Amino acid sequence: MRRIFCLFALLPILSGALRADWRIVTRHGDTSVTELLKGALMRTDSLQPNTSVLDFDHRRQVDWRTDLRQYSIIEWPRERNNDSRQAG
Repeated sequence: MRRIFCLFALLPILSGALRADWRIVTRHGDTSVTELLKGALMRTDSLQPNTSVLDFDHRRQVDWRTDLRQYSIIEWPRERNNDSRQAG
């Protein structure tokens, strides 16, 4: 049940990345990397079983390992506000 919930939680990220505004394919020798860009989302697919989605609006990154059937969600730290310096 927990896996099904996690999959549904990730569907908005996947659906946004699949209908990309931009698609960039980089090939070097036998390797190929595909980047899909849509608004604040960036998805990167490579020939290896790795897929990454960067969600800049929600400050997180989702990494998939399709060969191991696992994923991880990394939340980025909040931006520091340097304007609140105290005068001295």
